[in-house]
Amino acid sequence: MNYYFLNVSLFSLFSLFSLFFLIICIISKLFIISLIAAYSKQEGSFILKCSTKPSDKQTLGEEIANAISHGLMIPLGFFILVCFCLKTSSMSNPNGYIVLVFSISMIILYLMSTLYHSLSFTKAHNFFQKTDHISIYLLIWGTFTPILLLLPELQKPLFALASVPISKGQFFFVCQCILVFSGIICKVFWMNKGKIIHLIFYALLGWSGLLLVPAMWETNIFYFVLLGGVFYSLGIYFYIKDNKKYFHFIWHLFVIAGTCFHAWGIYCLLEILPKN
Repeated sequence: MNYYFLNVSLFSLFSLFSLFFLIICIISKLFIISLIAAYSKQEGSFILKCSTKPSDKQTLGEEIANAISHGLMIPLGFFILVCFCLKTSSMSNPNGYIVLVFSISMIILYLMSTLYHSLSFTKAHNFFQKTDHISIYLLIWGTFTPILLLLPELQKPLFALASVPISKGQFFFVCQCILVFSGIICKVFWMNKGKIIHLIFYALLGWSGLLLVPAMWETNIFYFVLLGGVFYSLGIYFYIKDNKKYFHFIWHLFVIAGTCFHAWGIYCLLEILPKN
């Protein structure tokens, strides 16, 4: 059992650092491209120079509401991060620290969203729109990772690869990483194309969690994960119709509710982990 926990830890840490390194590289590249584009389109202009028209047809009042709604989630994300750290530090099972990827990805998403809406009337909005949408994939990945790598029912060996046992959770984790990576690459190179396709991809990635229902059925985690998915899905209507005033803000409220339910579900996951 100890060998298996070590296997999970090394596997998850390698995957975590690899994906975060990829995200940092992509965001850095996007920022450089945005700087070059900003200067090439209008000589002497700076990327943060104000524009007279808002992006995505949102009014100033709407963008203020959008920025505040998600901005308030940033300190909550740090609070959740601290709670997870305190909880895992009291456990003898080192794998518990995997839950930190959820709070970190949550902070990144709400930070990018806040910056995007705060700078929507500037030349920087294209850059932060990309990072905002990329962060959605990152949060989906950060939500699934603790469940896939920690839920006891998913840690039973599924097959062996070069004499190394691979569990069902690890197998689904690799699949999620591939899909998330593919979504991020598509978002980077085809940002303004296929908005509905990306939205459907977000939903399919999220609801692929239905495959995990048998493993979660007898735990409290199931109800919180389900409620989170329901709120995210209900909010899609307001996202699609965000040309109506304050509908995008309402979408934000549904996203906040979904995140909070998932955060509580992941905290419940720590309660059922083996103690060593």
